Amino acid sequence: MAQITITISDVKDSSIIDWLEKLRPLKNSITIEHAEESKELKKFWERYEKYISKINHSIDPALIAVNTGHFREIVMKEEKTFPSHNFLTRLFNENIGNGCLGHKTVRSKLFNKVIHCWIFKHPSRIGRCE
Repeated sequence: MAQITITISDVKDSSIIDWLEKLRPLKNSITIEHAEESKELKKFWERYEKYISKINHSIDPALIAVNTGHFREIVMKEEKTFPSHNFLTRLFNENIGNGCLGHKTVRSKLFNKVIHCWIFKHPSRIGRCE
């Protein structure tokens, strides 16, 4: 079965967006991307690259472990905006299987304690969650 990707950008008719959102349960065959989500995911990875040494909690070099609260704290020291926790959670949940492995408890190499992180395959090893 072929994969269909629908990108919604500048759509003013909310009924069309609502109708497309109802197709989300067919996620295995249809991917619905909001332009804003794609933009935020790209921005997330740009910020990750900028702050990598301060925010990757993973001990395993093949994985990336990001705690969104810690990431937000680091980014907000230099920038004025950061996506909400709920927005990132939805974004990452929608990308599980595309490089995003889920939300798990890990032992942080930065804090030397157990914390909750979003886990991703390392892009240099396997590919990104985008």
